Amino acid sequence: MKRKWVRGAFVAVLAAVLLFVGSFVVDRVWLAVFGQRIYEFLRPTEADVLDGRVATEERLAAIGEVSTFSRELKAEGVSPVGDITWTACIAGQNNYKVHDGYRLSCDASVVSYVAWSGGYEDAARAIREKIAGKCPDLKLDPGPRPPTPGAPTTEAIYGCSDRTEVMVNFESTGKLAISDPELSIGETSSSARRISGSSPEELFNALSEYQWFALVSASQTYYEDQP
Repeated sequence: MKRKWVRGAFVAVLAAVLLFVGSFVVDRVWLAVFGQRIYEFLRPTEADVLDGRVATEERLAAIGEVSTFSRELKAEGVSPVGDITWTACIAGQNNYKVHDGYRLSCDASVVSYVAWSGGYEDAARAIREKIAGKCPDLKLDPGPRPPTPGAPTTEAIYGCSDRTEVMVNFESTGKLAISDPELSIGETSSSARRISGSSPEELFNALSEYQWFALVSASQTYYEDQP
């Protein structure tokens, strides 16, 4: 009886070892051929989340809330000329060194373009004050200094409640070009999806009528939680 028990235990251990080794080999082969671990094949991809096949409710809620929030940031003395709604995702790390606790972290963003001519300071101050009224956590403030045509943007960042963050870039239209990246924010790629909004040509034509403009970007984070 004892001999049968020992033999059974040995067979069970041997089967477990062979199963582990076999799964390891299959995983290595799958990684070499397809560029991903075999268990990742069964998980949602970035495209699944970005396109709403997974985490649909979270995605739609974040887009809806940030769209409403963005409309509440309109300042006096500036003209709305266009907007872009888009989402982007990055993969979390979950290993023995780092445990983010989520599979993908995604941001739903609405970028509003507003423009004006004449004095820079009054309109820029009105934009900052409007944002600060909703988002008291000022993380970065460029102050009243006007941006230089063709130079890097002057940027302010505000933290808000409900996982929402607002970033505003102030720019001059003096050397604006239709190929500038600030006019093509959220272009669809493997990690981003443009949902709606103005084209670079539409934005360029509208902004060219003014001297100054600002990009007011409101973003909210949502997750696909399978680590």
